[in-house]
Parts: sequence; structure tokens; C-alpha cells
Amino acid sequence: MSAIFRFFGRHRKGVGVSRVPPLFSSLVISAVIVCSLFGDYLVPRDPTEMNLAVRLCPPVWIEGGSWDYPLGTDLLGRDILSRIIAGSKISIIVSFLAITLGALIGVMVTMIAAYFGGWLGNVLMRTADSLQPIPIIIIGLILSIVYSPSLLTVIFSMVFILWARYARSLYGEALALMQQDFVSMAKVEGCSAFRIMTRHLFPNLANTIFILATLMVGWAILVEASLSFLGAGIPPPAPSWGRMVSEGRENITQAWWLSTIPGAAILLTVLAFNLFGDWLRDRLDPKLRQI
Repeated sequence: MSAIFRFFGRHRKGVGVSRVPPLFSSLVISAVIVCSLFGDYLVPRDPTEMNLAVRLCPPVWIEGGSWDYPLGTDLLGRDILSRIIAGSKISIIVSFLAITLGALIGVMVTMIAAYFGGWLGNVLMRTADSLQPIPIIIIGLILSIVYSPSLLTVIFSMVFILWARYARSLYGEALALMQQDFVSMAKVEGCSAFRIMTRHLFPNLANTIFILATLMVGWAILVEASLSFLGAGIPPPAPSWGRMVSEGRENITQAWWLSTIPGAAILLTVLAFNLFGDWLRDRLDPKLRQI
């Protein structure tokens, strides 16, 4: 595993951390973000347009392929390249909203538990502990059955678990900050609980929050793809990488590109965000940072 990390540009601990993010991560993340922001202008064709006359057209590098459909077409003759580009928008939107909402709730719970402590802190942290072992896929499937698959059900199922992960990861650091002299002095000066949380706790937790958010992007993309694969994600006709993998699995022997290409998009994107988050964690750690 360490060889894989070094291959993609991650510097070893103990020899310093580069100020420049890994090239692989930078390229993939930049491409995904550009596609998500400007996908409507980059898609060569309408991703939902069906043309049965060209169904199961192979990628251009295979005999029978065409430059009109560089990555081939699916069972309904839809352009796979256009659907990959359009699907990146869904992945980024779902990840951004879920991680942002989860972070807001988790950080607030963490600061309240650390500041007030006592029975309130114990209740909040025990609640977070009890939610973490629950499989996110089970929650997503239950919500899709009760409320039907939608963008909101996917986001809510992620937030339901994400806030607990943030709270559990940040709680120890927040408790340590509460023991610092600057917090004690703020209490002596009569600062309100809200001011101490927003002016003293939150700024000192910001680096950790940002690192956690970066590391969780890959997890969120994978969860959305898994729910879409199971039919509990974003409903059609909106293109989704997970649903593209699901739709092509029955024809994997005769049209391998139907599942392999969107699967590769998921793999590369998740790997890029995880590597970038790992580099960022090392870069912001004073013990590893080169001056």
C-alpha cells in the first residue's frame, strides 16, 4: 500500500511533506470539478438522449467504435462520455451538501459537548457513538422505501451518519482546547458561551474540520454510487455513475465498457480525494511540515 501512495506522489513521513499536492490527485480533482461546474457546456451530446440505432457502440479504440461516441454507448444508445461528465455533477453536489451539513451539525454538537460537559456532553457523545456503527447503506435503503429515492434521501442518509463522525473525531481536540489558558481567560473576562465557541474553539478546530471534509469526499461519492447501484440513489433519467455500473452489469461479457468506464471514474475520483486528503493532513501537521 505504501508503494501505491508513493507512486501517486505522496511523500513519506519523516522526510518532509511537499508543498505541492500530488500530481495525480490535482489532475483528477481539477477535472471532476471542471466537469461538475461546466458539464452542461462540455457534454458532446444530451446525456439522456436515446438512439437505438447506435446502441452498444464500443469505445473508439475498439473495432467498430466511432469518434462520434468516444467512450461508446449504452443499451439505449446514450453517449457514455456525456453521461460520465453529467454524472460528476451529481457526485460533487451530493458530496458537498452532505459533508457541509454533516460538518455544521457535528461541529456544533462537539463544541456544545466540550464546553458544557457533564450529562449534556455525555448524552451527545453517546448518541454519536451509537450512530457510527449503523451501516449507511441500510439507512439509505430504508429512506428510499419510505420516501422513494431522491436527492434529499441520499443526502439525509449521509448527514445522519456524518455528523456523528465529525463529533467523535473532533471531541478530544475540543476538550483539550477547553483546558487552554486563553479559554480560561475568556471565561474570566465574562465572554459568553457563544463567543468562546465561535472565537476560540472553532478557529482552532478549522484545520481538522477541513482535513476531515476532504477525506470524506471520497466516502460520500462511494456511498452515492452504492445507493444508485442498488436503486436507492438519484432517480432516472438523471445520470449517475453508480446506476451506470448497475445498468451494465448484466452485459459485462459482451459490452464491458458499460460498467467498467463509470466504475473507473468512481475509482479514480475516490482515490484522488483520499490521496489529497492524506497529503493535506500531513501538510497541516506542524510535526511534518517543512519550514
